[in-house]
Amino acid sequence: MITYTDSNEEHFLEKLASKLGRPTPGKIPTRHISGPPDFWTKTQPSQDELLQQFIANAERLTVKCQLISNKNDIQSTIGGWISEIKAKSIICWDSPELKQASIPDICQNLGLNLTLWNHQADRREMIRQCANVDVGITWADYGVANTGSMAILSNPVQSRAVSLLPPVHIAILKRETILPHMGDIFTKLDYTDLPSSLTFITGPSRTSDIEMDLALGVHGPAKVFILILG
Repeated sequence: MITYTDSNEEHFLEKLASKLGRPTPGKIPTRHISGPPDFWTKTQPSQDELLQQFIANAERLTVKCQLISNKNDIQSTIGGWISEIKAKSIICWDSPELKQASIPDICQNLGLNLTLWNHQADRREMIRQCANVDVGITWADYGVANTGSMAILSNPVQSRAVSLLPPVHIAILKRETILPHMGDIFTKLDYTDLPSSLTFITGPSRTSDIEMDLALGVHGPAKVFILILG
């Protein structure tokens, strides 16, 4: 196993510069801070401003957002979306946050065929179920105001497959977890107990690598809904 050090990096850059016929670069400056650049932290938008910016940027990406302040409105909102897309089956995380928001109960009340992600079950079978349901529901740990993105931390209970494989993704996000920039999220992580992955989701899956024609839903959900609690 190779251990990368400053000397390894300097040797690599010297070799690269030599091959390109360029002078050897000087020592790479170190950056002693993490998170967003300093000039971004000089402005402190209010939570209302962050919310408005997040919704505006997400909706530009065809995401449907709904802010609710009453927990009783969760069922009617999700029910409206389910009716719109004519969904019959759902898979969602078996997580404390979704249970607290009564998401599994709401899905059953709506008469949906509900599957809970079970990290103790056969993984291939659970992934197969994710690929064959109409909707995946997850919690979103953070929102990014200036891009309209969601940040989702994964672990055995909170599988990425639930947000990436179904054709429709519904995410639940708390208003107070919307941050100004992507870099702000890295200042919130516990580096002694990192998740298995950190996924940034910015609208539906989109690609235009074939003749520059934009196509949605090729590599992930074609529709994304965000229910903002606050």
